[in-house]
Amino acid sequence: MSDQKVKSNNLEFIILLLSFLLILFFSSTYFMSYWWAHAVICILACLFLKKASRYSITWILIANAFLFSNQTRFSIEFVLIAIGLSAWALSDQYLRTTKNQKIILVASLITISVIFTLIGKSLNEKYAFLAWLPILVSFYFPIKNKLFQKDNLIASIIPMIIASFSSKKSIILGFFAQYIAAVRSIKSFLILIFSASVIFLVSFLYQDNIKDFYGKSMSPRLIVWQSAANGFSHKPLGGNGFGIFPIEINNYRESVHNIGGNLNKHLNHAHNNFLHIAFEQGVIGLALFALLSLFLFRYHPSCFWTLTVLSMLDASLVYSAQYLIASLIFLPSILKKEALFDQRYFVLHTKYQKFAYKLILFISLVTFGFSVIGHYFYDIKKYDMAIKFDSDHSLYQFFSGIENFKENKLEEAVFHFEKSINLSKNHGFQQGFLAVTYYSLGKGEKSIKWISESLRLAGDKAQWKYIAHFLYKNVNPELSEKLKFEAINENPLLAYYEKGILPPKLSSIGGPEGSNFWINSYQRRGEKVYLPNPQF
Repeated sequence: MSDQKVKSNNLEFIILLLSFLLILFFSSTYFMSYWWAHAVICILACLFLKKASRYSITWILIANAFLFSNQTRFSIEFVLIAIGLSAWALSDQYLRTTKNQKIILVASLITISVIFTLIGKSLNEKYAFLAWLPILVSFYFPIKNKLFQKDNLIASIIPMIIASFSSKKSIILGFFAQYIAAVRSIKSFLILIFSASVIFLVSFLYQDNIKDFYGKSMSPRLIVWQSAANGFSHKPLGGNGFGIFPIEINNYRESVHNIGGNLNKHLNHAHNNFLHIAFEQGVIGLALFALLSLFLFRYHPSCFWTLTVLSMLDASLVYSAQYLIASLIFLPSILKKEALFDQRYFVLHTKYQKFAYKLILFISLVTFGFSVIGHYFYDIKKYDMAIKFDSDHSLYQFFSGIENFKENKLEEAVFHFEKSINLSKNHGFQQGFLAVTYYSLGKGEKSIKWISESLRLAGDKAQWKYIAHFLYKNVNPELSEKLKFEAINENPLLAYYEKGILPPKLSSIGGPEGSNFWINSYQRRGEKVYLPNPQF
C-alpha cells in the first residue's frame, strides 16, 4: 500500500473514532437531558438510516413499537435512535477498517467510558460499557486449542485484571465463559473454576462487602427479575415498548420493600438481557436476539457463551450507545459470514428499498422534530409550548402544573398534575404535588387520598413524610405525629422548620430566595423544585 493510501486510511480511521466518541458522549443520559445534545444525536441517527432501512429486522422493530408499545411516541423515538446509531457500523468507512482498527476503536470507546466513570463523570450507568470488554475479547481473540498459550493469556488476562476493579462481578464471569467453552479436559475445567472463585472472592478485599453482597446485589436482582417476568407475562407478544423499561417497570413491581427500596426507586434495566428484551419487545424481540445468538453459536462459540453468561446476570443492550458498540463488534462479521444479512429473508426487495428509505426518513423527521422542539421549550421553561409539541411527555405536564401552582392557578395545576400521573405512574412526587394542591383548594379528602399514594410510592423520602404530617393533622393526629417523628429522624435538618429558622444554606432542604417556608420536594439535573410548607 502506498504512503498516500496509508495516510488516507489513517485519516479516515481518526475521523471515524472522533465520530463514535461524539456519539458516545452525546447519547449518554447526562447529555441527552439537554435539547441541543438531543438534537445532535437525532441528526447523527439519521445519517445512516438509508442502509438500515433495507433490512427487514429494522421494520420488525419499528412495527413492534407502533403496534404493541404502551407509550408509542417514546418507543418509536428510542428505536429510531438505536437503529440509526447502530447503522454507523454499516458505513463503508467502518467496514473498510482493518481488524486491528476495529479492536482499537471499540476498546477506545470502552476505555474512555471507564476513565470518566473513575473520575466521577460516568457516561450512562457506572461501568456499563465495561461489560462489552469480555465480548470484544472473546469475539476477536477466541481461545481454540491451547488454553494457556501466550496469545490467549495476553488477550484475556490483562483486560480481566482491569475488569476485576469493577463492581460488576458478571464481567469476570464473562471472561471465564470463553475459557470454559474451549476446555477439553476435567483438569483445565477445575483450574478455571478455582481461578474464577479466587478472583471473585479476592475482589471483596478491595470493593463491596461479601456480607452485604447478597442483600445488595443478588436479592434485589431476584425482585427485579420477577417484576420483569410479570411485565412479559402481561404483554408476551410485543412487550411493553422498546426503550421504556424505566418508565413501565414500576407497574409490575411486587414485594418491592424486600429490597429496602420504594416503588419510585429508579431502575434502568432488568439486570438480565433475556428478561429486559422480553419485557420491552416480547417474543418478537427474543426471536431477534435468538437470531444473533444462533449466529454466534455457529461462527463464534466462545463469544456466544460469554454473551450468554453476561446476559443472565446483567443487561448490556439498554442505552443507544450500547447498541452502537454491539453493532461495531457484531455487524461486520455478520455481513461477511455467507452474506448472512444479504439473503432475501433479511433484505427488502430492490423495488421497495427507495420507498422504505423515504418512509423511515419521514417517520424520523416527524418524531425527532416534535421531540427536539418540545425539549427546547422545556429547557427554556416554556412548558405550555413544550406540551403543544409533545403533549405525552409527563415531565412537561408536571412542570406546567408547578408553574400554575406558583401562579395560584390551582385548578389548572390539578389538571396538569393528573395528566402527568396518567402518563407516567408510580413516581410518588407527582402524587405529592397533587395532594398539596388539593389541600390548598380545601379538598381534604382528595388531598389525603393522594398523599397516601405518595407515601406508598415514595415513603422513604423524609420531606414527603414531613409534608404529609400537616395534611393528616386533623384527620389522623396519631399518624401525623408518627410521620413527623420519622421525617425529622431521617433528615434532622427538617427540625429547622419546627423552630421557624432558616436551614443551612447548602442543605438539601430550604426554599427559593432564602425562604424557610418552602421544602425541596423534587430534584432533576441540578434543578430543585419546592413546595410551600402547608403549616404556613
